[in-house]
Amino acid sequence: MKIGRNEPCPCGSDKKYKQCCLVKDQAAGPKKNTQKKKLKNLSAEELIEMLRAEQRAHRENHPEEYRDPQPEYGYVSAEKMEGNQFVIDEHGLVCKICDITHVNADAVRSQTNRDFRIGHWYVSTEPNGETVVDGPLANKETAIHFAMDLTGAEYFVEAVKE
Repeated sequence: MKIGRNEPCPCGSDKKYKQCCLVKDQAAGPKKNTQKKKLKNLSAEELIEMLRAEQRAHRENHPEEYRDPQPEYGYVSAEKMEGNQFVIDEHGLVCKICDITHVNADAVRSQTNRDFRIGHWYVSTEPNGETVVDGPLANKETAIHFAMDLTGAEYFVEAVKE
């Protein structure tokens, strides 16, 4: 089945096919029935190795999708902490925003039962001690504005990598 240029890329990157894998696929040449015949003759081990090679190639072509997520934490000032149901600690922490990469995608999807895609963002809060995840959100800016409107967060700080 032919993939349309403006359809989502089948690699799962959430980009259009023409902006992702089209050039690579065109360079590989047209797919022929001979490839299907060759696949039928491969052993299970050979098929597994072929899939692993494709995964390695995808990692090399899309390294940004495999990096660690980049969370940021939203805070309110001391004057606005009292009565704010989202305040988590004595420093005014009210939320976390984070992007979805291959590193955290499965965990976030299973915890929320939502269709988060690579590149989406989410907002995590704990109103009255109960964890709530909102999203998917299209980008970081949208996540920040959503979190500010929801929790009153006034500023965000990037997580420090250890």
